[in-house]
Amino acid sequence: MATAAANKAAKEAEKQAAGEDVSPEAAELAVRVKELLARPVTDSALMALFTPSVPDAEQQQQIKMITRACSACAQVIRDNSNNCADRAAAIRHVREAKMTAVACVMHHGRI
Repeated sequence: MATAAANKAAKEAEKQAAGEDVSPEAAELAVRVKELLARPVTDSALMALFTPSVPDAEQQQQIKMITRACSACAQVIRDNSNNCADRAAAIRHVREAKMTAVACVMHHGRI
């Protein structure tokens, strides 16, 4: 999803650079994406991504709620769709969403 937004912003930036009219929202998005892509990835930022940490009580509760919701979603998919590659992919995406959400909790949304 982020890649699609970045691609759209890049296209809007190209239009703007070519002198074409773009919406103010698209122009603002293009500027924000350029700024994000220009930020350097520091050693400390990388270390923070890969340094293990123990969740505090609030984070444990948040992770528990995320896990329950994702588990329920995966069960609904399993129980209401045919056993095929698409079902496996859907469940895999729920699992990926859970892992990403937990990372957001553990990194306090800094990433």
